[in-house]
Amino acid sequence: MRRARDIPAAIIVLRIAVAESFGADRLEILREANISPDIFTDQKARVTVEQSIDVWRVIVRKTGLKDIGLECGLKTRFQTMGILGYVMMNSPSITQAWRKLCNYQELVLSILLQKMIIEGELIRFDGTMQEEWQDDFRYTIDYIYSSYIALIKSCTSKNIHPLEVGFNFPEPTNTDRYHEIFDPAAIKFSCDNPYIIYKKSDLDNEITSYDPSIFDHFEVLLQETANEHNRVNINTRAVKKSILNRLKAEIPKADEIARDLGMSVRSLQQKLKKEGTTFQEILNLVRKEIAIRQLSNSNNNVTDVAFLIGFSDISVFSRNFKKWTGLTPTEFQKQQ
Repeated sequence: MRRARDIPAAIIVLRIAVAESFGADRLEILREANISPDIFTDQKARVTVEQSIDVWRVIVRKTGLKDIGLECGLKTRFQTMGILGYVMMNSPSITQAWRKLCNYQELVLSILLQKMIIEGELIRFDGTMQEEWQDDFRYTIDYIYSSYIALIKSCTSKNIHPLEVGFNFPEPTNTDRYHEIFDPAAIKFSCDNPYIIYKKSDLDNEITSYDPSIFDHFEVLLQETANEHNRVNINTRAVKKSILNRLKAEIPKADEIARDLGMSVRSLQQKLKKEGTTFQEILNLVRKEIAIRQLSNSNNNVTDVAFLIGFSDISVFSRNFKKWTGLTPTEFQKQQ
């Protein structure tokens, strides 16, 4: 299954709404994360992994809440996930709903591949990271597992809690909110991979909103949506991969990338235009992603990172980095 590198804009809208409830300003968030206000009106809009991370950084900075991911998860509703959400809320049981989530997760998840494993009387959802780890991914992991709590609570009258939750990042200084949300489950940190475990008998409970006719209708739409999703952005992903292979202190040119992909520059430009992007936009995103990843390690030298992604002038790199993150490279490293 192809992993998506974007997510529904509705999920970002939810994050911003939660941040607003804690005093953040919507327009400031959109501006600093370089997100168009159109995400509030375009029901089919999607945002990239990079944009998603930018939103987390901005709302954490604006609210001062390191556990903002947990709060966002608690506000999640099935409708946030579009067609997949409607299929889940009209499934016969919680187990079957989450099986749909695992089968079609490329529509709503971008960095975590989840697998449902039934072990006797237990159901375990194992997560595998699909991106090189960044500390800001913590907020997404928090969001995913606290959303389980909210979604399961909304679809059954039963009081269902997980038995155990594992997070793949170090234990935060304050874990009170984790215990408030997940208790009485055992909570573990610094695990190899994130996971959550439930009793099978709990997840076999019926969903109160189950409607066979609605389920069948939306399942057909879900398959159509998944097929369409798997056809888009093929060239964008190929260009990004080629840029990553070539970006070693020198900026790759469009004709070099086109040659790698066996097409003319004109053909490449036309294909990218159909996918709503350009070669320059992809190049900028790749440089930004590498810079943020490298500077997340405070031991890496700013000048070396600038040179790595093709900036010969450190002041130009600093200006671009501040445009990307709202911070200078030095300020960013201090925060890390």
